[in-house]
Amino acid sequence: MARNAAALLLAALVACVTSPATAQHIDPRAGVEIGGVESDDAYQLHRVIGVRFLGHGGIVVGEAGAARLRLYDAAGRHLRDVGGRGGGPAELRELLAFQVGATNTLLALDRNGSRLRFSAAGALLDRVPLDIPPLADATFNVVPWGVLPDGRVLLRGNERLFGAADGRRTQRFGVYVVEPEAGRADTTGVFAAVEVEMRDGMPWALAPPTELLWAPGAEGTLWLGSGREYRLRRMTTGGRVVGQVLASPPRLPVGRADLAELRRRMVARGATPNDRRVIAEWVDGLPPAEQAPALRSFFTDGLGRLWVQAWERTANGGGRWTVYDAAGDRVFQVDAPPGLELTDAGAGAVVGIRVDDLDRERVQVHALVGTGG
Repeated sequence: MARNAAALLLAALVACVTSPATAQHIDPRAGVEIGGVESDDAYQLHRVIGVRFLGHGGIVVGEAGAARLRLYDAAGRHLRDVGGRGGGPAELRELLAFQVGATNTLLALDRNGSRLRFSAAGALLDRVPLDIPPLADATFNVVPWGVLPDGRVLLRGNERLFGAADGRRTQRFGVYVVEPEAGRADTTGVFAAVEVEMRDGMPWALAPPTELLWAPGAEGTLWLGSGREYRLRRMTTGGRVVGQVLASPPRLPVGRADLAELRRRMVARGATPNDRRVIAEWVDGLPPAEQAPALRSFFTDGLGRLWVQAWERTANGGGRWTVYDAAGDRVFQVDAPPGLELTDAGAGAVVGIRVDDLDRERVQVHALVGTGG
């Protein structure tokens, strides 16, 4: 539930889409907290896939556990739920991704490829089914991946490796941007993303994911990067590179905390207790990899800044973030509170997800303290 101090952050949250500032640090105390109230369903969260600020300072939480978007005001009070699991026009089979569009419209991507657009008040504006075309040959398995603020859908083509010869292989990914109404797809690029050790025709070795990562960029572009290297490229949907962020942080060995957090996340993907049991047994039979990825995460905020987190020894949230402007120039570095996985930011606040010792998920807003403007 929201804390009483939430009102103190209201002005900062509204400012998160209006005025930039040079940050110094993140307040370790949460000004707003949502979740963990077992007596009230409006404040219970299950399988949160993301949290974003709205332009008026509100918060939208993507909850895959119930296939819905949950809207809260700037003080953390629950306003309404949008979507939900089902077969109706405004319902989803499974919430795969979501995005905040123009004028606070809400975009949701169903696992089956349908893109839904809701008004800020929660009314369904349109639902566009996506018939995924044969964008690549049989080498790639093309699946829905994300949705852009302008409503276009992002697809990812995973190179098929099951049954491949044993040994070390590099798995490739293709990225495609589709305009659902037109059914047209542009190939953004093919990237070598994951090195996989194959044994008996299956990937072998438990390692933190080095898969392809993405975030929306300015003017309809995409920031794309692979966890295997600290190199992010801003690309047009035609595949042209128009910007880049490159660094060389030291590569770390895989720690026990990394593997424990990876196991927890993989098991949590199971929809039923039996699914989770099978996944746990499979994961527990894999030997650990030796080297961690270079990148842990990145996202873009409402000001167009790119927040990048290199791989550190912190497995579940916290750690240092480097912030770049839309052109890819470094602006500042800031440390997140331990245990907080950042998902969005503005001039005056950051928001993220925290999982407690009982696996209860909470959304927290922290003040972003700085000078300038």
